[in-house]
Order: sequence, then structure tokens, then C-alpha cells
Amino acid sequence: MTTQNSFGGECRCNDRNGSRGPDIIYVPSPAILREAFTIFNLAIEYARIQPRISRRRLVDWVYDRIIGCEAVVIDHDGIEIDLLRVDVDGIFGDDYSASWAGDFLGGRVRPRRLAASPKIAARIKLLWIALAAHDPAAAKSVLN
Repeated sequence: MTTQNSFGGECRCNDRNGSRGPDIIYVPSPAILREAFTIFNLAIEYARIQPRISRRRLVDWVYDRIIGCEAVVIDHDGIEIDLLRVDVDGIFGDDYSASWAGDFLGGRVRPRRLAASPKIAARIKLLWIALAAHDPAAAKSVLN
């Protein structure tokens, strides 16, 4: 399904169930995304996705959602993020064994490690955006 978003562009964010995603995705602030409950809730929502996402497929799943969604994504600063320019491999690039992805999916990512690494914070942000493109209600529930 194709609809007009508020910026006049077309938005085609369809998941495999045929439901349309949001026209505009508003990304929460880094402080909210770094909260322990947010990270834990995000891991829970990823665990609910069927078919299950393995640690080795997580980056591919995120990439598919980012590339497949043409929603307007607005950062917490009010700046539009061009999803087609996001370097998913660069953000997840140093996780060759997918151990961080496995820790995330298992709910074992520690918030104290997020504060020390901007790259890890970027991963959480990208994971939230991909979830919002896939299932807006799930992404919203992560923040509650």
C-alpha cells in the first residue's frame, strides 16, 4: 500500500503481514534509548518477532527493514534521518562473531557499556528504528 506522508512523499512500510507501518517515525532521545528498561523491552520485542531472528541474522533483518521502509524518520533533534544513507554494516561491523547481537537478543546487554561506546548506542537506535518500521505498536511499547 502506498500513502502520502505529511512531507508529501510516498511511504511504503509494509511488513510481511501486509499491515502498513508509520508515515513518520520519531526517534526517542539517546538518554531514553540508553535506559536499562528500554534496552530490556527492546530485546523482549525482538524475541517476539516470528520467525525468530538468530544472532547471525539480526543485522540482515535490520538492514531489510531499514532499506524496505520509506517512512520519514525524525531524530530527537528534529532532523530527518535518510535511511538509505545509514551504514548498517558500519554500525554493526565489528561484531564479526555476532556475540553482541546474541547478548542483545538474550537480554544481556549492559547499559553501563552503552555510555562508554557511541557505536553501541547507535546500534540500539538503529534496532529501535527497524522495530518501528516493522511494528510501530511494538516500538511504542518499548518506551512505556
